[in-house]
Amino acid sequence: MDCDYDAICTTLLLETSQVIHYYASTKGSELDNIAGFFFANFPYVDNECNYQVADLLAVDIDLDTKRFVKAKLDGINLNAKETLTLLCFNSIGAQHVKIHAMANWGVNVDEALADVNPFFRQNSILTVMYNYFGYTCFNDIFKTWVDEGLMSPGWLKPEKPFVQVLNHGIKENAWQHAHIVDLTKHSEFVNFIVK
Repeated sequence: MDCDYDAICTTLLLETSQVIHYYASTKGSELDNIAGFFFANFPYVDNECNYQVADLLAVDIDLDTKRFVKAKLDGINLNAKETLTLLCFNSIGAQHVKIHAMANWGVNVDEALADVNPFFRQNSILTVMYNYFGYTCFNDIFKTWVDEGLMSPGWLKPEKPFVQVLNHGIKENAWQHAHIVDLTKHSEFVNFIVK
């Protein structure tokens, strides 16, 4: 079975929280309805397991065909497979911590809530604990994965390159993205969120 990298790139951009990186769409030209997604200060881990930050990952997709058009990482052309690798890594790294941060914004652990809505308070406490342990313990799983041959030993460097990516995502926050409403008719995710 062949992997349709062009389509999967588009799905990751339109149907996940990565949609917040939407910048604009072309209109009224021969390249009509091409959406640009810009990831400024894009963190990644290179082939030697070193934490790196690119100035810009720019990805263009065709909103009509829902296909990958082109991408560049700091001016270097990428194909759909390379772009998908970076987008997937971003999903589990810098973008992932933003989703958990958003969950923390909705919690209320105040003791007064125990009488009014104990279920909500319990879930709030569990959410905070889950996010805390995910951040503090996830990197420890890497040793098992390295021992099993699933990851290279470089991921265990004292610099903890994956944790550096998570910290980058936390510090970068989410940029203003009110214009994603442009994508309402192209994305079920955006349509659901905005309504």
